[in-house]
Amino acid sequence: MSHSKMTARHSVVLFSTDTRNNAASLTREAVVRRMAAGGHVAGPVLSTYWWQGELKESQEWMAWFETKTEDVEALTEFLIAKHPYVTPAVITLPITHGYPGFLQWIAAEATSH
Repeated sequence: MSHSKMTARHSVVLFSTDTRNNAASLTREAVVRRMAAGGHVAGPVLSTYWWQGELKESQEWMAWFETKTEDVEALTEFLIAKHPYVTPAVITLPITHGYPGFLQWIAAEATSH
């Protein structure tokens, strides 16, 4: 059986933050700068996590972007630089399958490079 490595050309970048305003502001600025084709904010969500040896629960807002994989590093650096947290949760997931028209839209609209 032959296996080939699939390299995703498109990605979803996710992050969480403390307020709707922070999530919306970061999302809007990244999309205006065309680091992503689109961004979405949802919440509030209940987050449960360990921080400095203590179990914490807090209300947060989730946001995510659709972007080209080549733009992930710049988008991640932007989010970390502007984020209010010391250790922001910023993660990337590859889009391995998707509606071709949607993937073409991402490629056309995320034009920071």
